[in-house]
Amino acid sequence: MVRAFQAATTRMPKSKLIVKTALIEGSLWSPGPDLISLPEPMRWAQINALYRLSSAYVSAHHAEGWGLTLSDAMIFDKPVIATGFSGNLEYMNAANSFLVDYSEEQIRPEDSSDLFEPTTRWAYPNEADLKSKLALVREHLESDLVLERVRNATEGIRAFSSAAILPLPRRRLALVALSRS
Repeated sequence: MVRAFQAATTRMPKSKLIVKTALIEGSLWSPGPDLISLPEPMRWAQINALYRLSSAYVSAHHAEGWGLTLSDAMIFDKPVIATGFSGNLEYMNAANSFLVDYSEEQIRPEDSSDLFEPTTRWAYPNEADLKSKLALVREHLESDLVLERVRNATEGIRAFSSAAILPLPRRRLALVALSRS
């Protein structure tokens, strides 16, 4: 995401990327005037303030269970750019968000850790498509294209309740169990 943002900044000169992460990624990129890192834990009120202040929400993820921050951003009427893979597709589609192309691969050695088996598969977001969608949303933030997707997202996400969401993990776990048997 950082590389795509940096590559797109010529088309978005006044934009800033705020990265909220639990990890300090100083070895991967350096914060600067256009790149702001928020590695510390935040209260819900602070996170909600970030949603209100932002122009868009971006998640170039490898996998998501539900993608709570994605659905939260939709509730806050923000255009959402996210990898078109995993649990977020329960509520995200091309009519209500900007889905980033990806390749599904086994975890690359440089991305593996104790948390993931080397045979685990996840998405690698397409950096060129992410850059394109970042620029599109930034350049057309007030256009009918973006505003219509935001309206669709806000209406669609409000249809989900805890009663509607609870069966989803059970269904997924059952599919995982079937695929391993």
